[in-house]
Amino acid sequence: MLGLNREMLFRDNRESYGQLLRRLSLAAAAILAVSSARADSDEDNRAAMLALTPQGVCDLVQVKDDDLDTIATFSSSNAFHLKHGFFSDSDFHPFLRAFIDKRSGATTFQVYEHTLYSDTSWRFYNSATYATAAGPVASAVTVIDREVNSCDAYGECSYTEDIAFDVPEATLRAIAASYTPNTLNLWLFKFGAHSGDDLKDGLMPAEVAGLLMAVDHYRQTHSIAATPKP
Repeated sequence: MLGLNREMLFRDNRESYGQLLRRLSLAAAAILAVSSARADSDEDNRAAMLALTPQGVCDLVQVKDDDLDTIATFSSSNAFHLKHGFFSDSDFHPFLRAFIDKRSGATTFQVYEHTLYSDTSWRFYNSATYATAAGPVASAVTVIDREVNSCDAYGECSYTEDIAFDVPEATLRAIAASYTPNTLNLWLFKFGAHSGDDLKDGLMPAEVAGLLMAVDHYRQTHSIAATPKP
């Protein structure tokens, strides 16, 4: 019986070892697949950014306006969206919005950031800074929406935060002027978190230039003078 038990133990251990090897092999394959997918995604992102042009963005800018609207609203949301953020695997989607008061011509420009992340608590993005030629500038954050999407049994939840900050038109004009075809030169900004990691992101000058082209076209066709918001 002892010999039989030893034989069974050896067989069981051999099977367990084989199962472990198979699990390690599967895990390694999964890691390689994720790494390969990320590399492919990075290449796709780079190609998409290099292909971006002001006119291409302008053609995709959404304009919300009719005869009963007092404010004409512009958004570059559909013009460009990376497979993942510039600095994170999380789903961060920045874009630009503009609001023109059709009576006074006063115009507000806004950087809008849609964030989707998994964490054990809210990050509560509550401050913003953006790059300028004279150094970083602080801007107040507008909280547009916050939602808890789902939570798992281990205390981690999926959160959505939609946040924004205003930026002067002159700053955007300077960024748009830096556009160079087939060149990666992000305009950078950062949202500070009350808890957890800050959110660093950016926009391509082509996207900034494209939104401004759409705004300029609207002003011209509606005979609205460019009037910065007071």
